[in-house]
Amino acid sequence: MRQPILFCMSMLLLSSAQAFMPQAGVWIVTAEENGKPGRGMGIDVQNDIFAMQVYAYDDDGRPSFFTAVGALADNQVSTEMMRHEGGPSFASGPRQAVTVGSVGRVSLRFTDALSGFVTFPGEMEKAISRLNFGYTATAENLKGAWVLTTYTPEGWVAEVPLLQVTQSSGTNGNGLVASADGRYGCENQISGAYAGSVLCVKLNAQNALEKTYVFKNSVNEGDGNWWPAGSNVGYSLYVRRLVSASTSFTGQLRGKVDMESIRHLQVQLNSLGTSR
Repeated sequence: MRQPILFCMSMLLLSSAQAFMPQAGVWIVTAEENGKPGRGMGIDVQNDIFAMQVYAYDDDGRPSFFTAVGALADNQVSTEMMRHEGGPSFASGPRQAVTVGSVGRVSLRFTDALSGFVTFPGEMEKAISRLNFGYTATAENLKGAWVLTTYTPEGWVAEVPLLQVTQSSGTNGNGLVASADGRYGCENQISGAYAGSVLCVKLNAQNALEKTYVFKNSVNEGDGNWWPAGSNVGYSLYVRRLVSASTSFTGQLRGKVDMESIRHLQVQLNSLGTSR
């Protein structure tokens, strides 16, 4: 089934645009990811409320702790950065931290869900990025069960491809990973129009292109767009890894998963998609 999937991928010349929100997790000043302790941020956005914890250093090199909270609008936020001190140390027992006050305004703008720029007080703007220390952009790291939630004019549809068969590379990728039935195939793109994204296709029973998906992901989630075959109109796509390559759940459920239950879920959701 590899050749139909690779052929469909090679014929895709559509452009991609997507809305985004910064992904929650650990972020770093990109230029300071050099194996030595640099500055880092814990970033989260809930209901358009941006919250950030910053670990940085004083002029004398001592570590310091800061927070910033503000409203995120148009992928940007500017707010006061507050300094805190006097809290508990290891084995110190309870001790009340004190907010010393603002050290100045911090501004952030995000260019996508995984990267952006920060302007700390008294500094020039610097690039920041979501820290991904566990998943590199390889074929092996695409394996597992993925939930592809797609918007259509008729409503939302969820599909669960189980990617488990590693095959050779397409024109712009570094290794195709397909479902056992050959209906789904995904590949990290390392060159071409989609470089830095994941390109997936779904084939129908006659090995003809049915859907195209392009998304940017980090760790276990991502988002992008999808297109029906023969259409230049794209729709929203949200992606979540349900089960890792080691068959472990990635969400709140713990432990290993029975892959037969995932295959059953895959059949159910695929039938839901084809019934529309």
